[in-house]
Amino acid sequence: MERHKIAHFERGTSNKVYIVCIRELPNSKFQVLGKWGRRDCQTMQLMVKGEFDSLAEAQQEMTSLFRVQTRKGYVDIESAGYTGDVALVDMERHMEAEPSMPSFVASRKKVRIDDEELVRRRAEERLAELKAAKERREEEEAKRFKSGRKLVVKCINNLGLEHLFEMGSEYNAVTIDDREMLMVADMTGMDVEVFAERFHEVFK
Repeated sequence: MERHKIAHFERGTSNKVYIVCIRELPNSKFQVLGKWGRRDCQTMQLMVKGEFDSLAEAQQEMTSLFRVQTRKGYVDIESAGYTGDVALVDMERHMEAEPSMPSFVASRKKVRIDDEELVRRRAEERLAELKAAKERREEEEAKRFKSGRKLVVKCINNLGLEHLFEMGSEYNAVTIDDREMLMVADMTGMDVEVFAERFHEVFK
């Protein structure tokens, strides 16, 4: 079963290699490692990406990590369409067993999770924040536009209603059950039901 994947990125002055590989630990678990660096570097940067109970789970994680890199423009050196000059034999020294690495569980504070997972988690947190903010706004709006609340409003759009309201003038109004509407006393003092978006509340 496949235990490594290598990708090459070459564009302009950038010439980098990314390796993701699986190593079996003494506790029979499988650790997924990510390595990257310039094509001619002697020592690559290394990061533990995760620890799994089975080889199949580790391979699934390896494939997911590798897919993230290919989306960024890296090319699998073992693919039929690869035209670069990085060969598997060139990378063998980087795939040799590393010095004993701490387990993923024991070094949780030092381990960064996969970029894709991090983005997903942050997106979920952001959505939760937006949802909470929306609920707070709705509660505030519900209190603000409670039916029967009296307020003073300024006309900001009198199109078609020029005979009732003057632009920039202030009027007494009352909120009604329909939040999109207001009951506004026009220039003659008669109550008229109009769209609330035609007015801005005046705070005094």
